[in-house]
Amino acid sequence: MPGRRGSFIGTLARPHGVSGELRVNINPFFAESIEPGIPLFIEIDGQRVPFFVGESEQIADDICIVKFIFIDTLEEAKKVCGLRVFTSLAQDSDTVYEGDLHELTGFTVKDEKAGVLGVVLGVAGNSINPLLEIQKDKEICLAPVGGPFIVRVDRNNRILITRLPDGIPGLTD
Repeated sequence: MPGRRGSFIGTLARPHGVSGELRVNINPFFAESIEPGIPLFIEIDGQRVPFFVGESEQIADDICIVKFIFIDTLEEAKKVCGLRVFTSLAQDSDTVYEGDLHELTGFTVKDEKAGVLGVVLGVAGNSINPLLEIQKDKEICLAPVGGPFIVRVDRNNRILITRLPDGIPGLTD
């Protein structure tokens, strides 16, 4: 069980049909993470409980229909509606940002050692290894998101505090 690790990918919005299928409002960046046979972790009473995906269908960029193994009725599906869903992609990491990565666009990135690095332009990479696109001066650099690299997010001041390793081209080289 990954405890507090893993990446937040969306919310179980409502039942879809009468056989336990659920509509998941998902961060489009993680849509490819939902595949049959892999576990997703539903946060129930503060604990992340693994549920294996039986079937999934992406019907929009930010909406998937998921059939979990062992959720077979409309009543069982209703019990988990409104709960948050996490993936275990980063379960070996110490700290993982659990929000929508796209919400960091426009945030100033400040590293604990290197100081102000630049401004987040967007997200690149894939769901397994997401990267932040950071504009530093006139250069666009890529920084990892997973692991212990995001220390804190100050939403009020739109500042992202990082602890990046040495040697990232253009940022900590």
